[in-house]
Amino acid sequence: MLALAAVFVAASAQSTKPISYPGLTEALRLGGLRADELVQFVQLRGVDFELNAEREAGLKAAGATPALIEVVRASRRGLGPARTIRDVRRIFVDKMPDELDKHIKAEIARQIRTLRVVTSRSQADAIMKGTVQDRGGTGATVTGGYLGMKNTATGAVSVLDARSGVEMWKSEAGDRTPIVGALSRGGPKKVAERLVSNLKKALE
Repeated sequence: MLALAAVFVAASAQSTKPISYPGLTEALRLGGLRADELVQFVQLRGVDFELNAEREAGLKAAGATPALIEVVRASRRGLGPARTIRDVRRIFVDKMPDELDKHIKAEIARQIRTLRVVTSRSQADAIMKGTVQDRGGTGATVTGGYLGMKNTATGAVSVLDARSGVEMWKSEAGDRTPIVGALSRGGPKKVAERLVSNLKKALE
């Protein structure tokens, strides 16, 4: 066991890749490494998996200490931190007024095949937040509340780095379209279509 643990130590020292769930579980089962040593390795390299309830139970069963569990929870790297908007591969879309978030998710699936919408902040490279404003100038920050789009609507979104919270990109779009001298209002679906089109250009 000590020999196998030594192999794990050597591999960890030479690699910068995040530690996998099977790899960490095996290291725990092998023994031979102190709890503080495993914590240091996870802090150094991070992990490539999300710590859900099932995996947490598996690590505890293999001998993980509370300290190791906490550092694993805070050390998920996956594809690594996104540095620019072009680095984003997974995005969490926050709740928005008038269900604009649902339309944005649908438009991302339709327009941007390389971008995955995830259901948890912990899985995301970036987080999209947004506001809605009606023609009268009333704004609504996205806090999970509801704001009906009256008259002409304008949506504004920003994309934040999931780790640092730094704004990486922002855009604004309205729902009006000139049709034979008149103005057609497309509502949140049209706003979402235009916002995601702008995002697609930024990712290219």
